[in-house]
Amino acid sequence: VGNPGVKDVIVSDEIKNEFGGIKEKYDSVYFFAGGGKETAEQLRLLYACLSKTPGNWYLIVGFHPKLVEQHGNEWRSVIKPFGGRVQEALPGTGEYWGAIADVTVSGASTILTTAVKMGKVAISLGTQAIKENFAKRNMSMVPQVAMGWAHNVEKPTDLSKFGRPTPEALSKLKPHDPKKAFAAIQEIL
Repeated sequence: VGNPGVKDVIVSDEIKNEFGGIKEKYDSVYFFAGGGKETAEQLRLLYACLSKTPGNWYLIVGFHPKLVEQHGNEWRSVIKPFGGRVQEALPGTGEYWGAIADVTVSGASTILTTAVKMGKVAISLGTQAIKENFAKRNMSMVPQVAMGWAHNVEKPTDLSKFGRPTPEALSKLKPHDPKKAFAAIQEIL
C-alpha cells in the first residue's frame, strides 16, 4: 500500500539558505532525526561513528517537537562533545533537513524514507533499544533497512563509506495510497 515517507518535500528558502551557508564551510552535512526514549543511546552511537568519519562534516540534530520539552536537556548534554560541528534544528523543520542534508541518520524515523526519495543517503542506527522495539512488533529489522533503503549501523563505523540504495531497492519506493490500503482491508474482511 506504499509508505507515507515517500514524498517530495519542497524545502523552505530559509532552510535552503542555511544549508548553503553550512556547505560553504563543510563538505558533508548529516541530519539526525530522533525523539524517543532511545534518542540518547542513538546519539552516543552517532558520536562514535562521526568520530571515525573522515572529512569536514557538520551535524544538524532534529528532535521531536513534543518530546524535546521532556528530554531535551539529556539529549543536548549528549551532543555537547560535538562542539561547534553541531546545531539543533528549529522544531518542525526536520522533514526539510532530511530532504536537503547529504545523509540522514535515525533509528527508524519516516524521515529516513523521505531522504532516500529525495536522493539522499539514509542510515539507521541499530541500537539495542531499536532492536527491542521492533522485536516487540515481531520484526527483525527496521522497515527501511529491510527494504534496502537505509544502511544499518550497530557499532562505531565510518559513515562516509555508505551510498545510495540499489536501483532494485529504489524501485520499491512507492507513495502511500489510501485506496490500496482500503482495498487490502476489505479483502481481509
